[in-house]
Amino acid sequence: AQWLIKRRIKPVIAHPERHRTIINNVKTLEPYLKAGCLVQITAGSLDGTFGDAPMKTAIKLLELGWVTVMASDAHNNKLRPPDIEPGRVVAEKIVGKQESWALVRERPGQMIIRHFHDLE
Repeated sequence: AQWLIKRRIKPVIAHPERHRTIINNVKTLEPYLKAGCLVQITAGSLDGTFGDAPMKTAIKLLELGWVTVMASDAHNNKLRPPDIEPGRVVAEKIVGKQESWALVRERPGQMIIRHFHDLE
C-alpha cells in the first residue's frame, strides 16, 4: 500500500467484508486504513445476499466508520445486477440518510473528480 500511496495512488480495498481474515477479525484491516487505503463494501453484503458473516462484517465496518464507498459489485444484468438501493437502505439505518447517500453518490463522484484532476 505504501508504494502506491507514495505514487499518489489511493488503494481501494474492495469488499473486505467478504474476506475470511477480515470476517474473523475486522481489526486486521486497520493497518491498511492507517496507511491511507480506502474501503469499498458491497451493497449486497449489507442486505444479506452474500450471507450472514459478510453482512455482520459490513455492518461492523460501517459502525466503525471505516467505509469510504459502497458499490454493487455488478458482474452483469442477470446474475449479479447493479442493485445498490437495498444495501443503501440498510446503511441508512446504521449511519443515517446523509451518510448512506454519501457512500453511494457523493464520495464515488468525488473520487472520479479527484482522479481526473490528478491526471492534469
